[in-house]
Amino acid sequence: AGISSKIERLTAEGDIVVAQTSGTAETVDGVPYNNTYCWIIKLEGGKFIEVTEYMDTELITSVLG
Repeated sequence: AGISSKIERLTAEGDIVVAQTSGTAETVDGVPYNNTYCWIIKLEGGKFIEVTEYMDTELITSVLG
C-alpha cells in the first residue's frame, strides 16, 4: 500500500519550500517502518525543479535491508 505521509511543518520563502513530513508503513513481513523526512523543494514557474530529501538512512537499512 506504500507509505502514508503527513505534513508536520511547512514553510516557504521565495522559490524555496521546506517540508517536514512523517511517514508510516509496514513491510510485507509486518515490520513497521515509520520515518521522518525533510524535503527542500525548489520551484520555478510553480513546478518542482529540484528536490533534496533527508531521512534516517540507518532506519531504512535496518528495516528494509
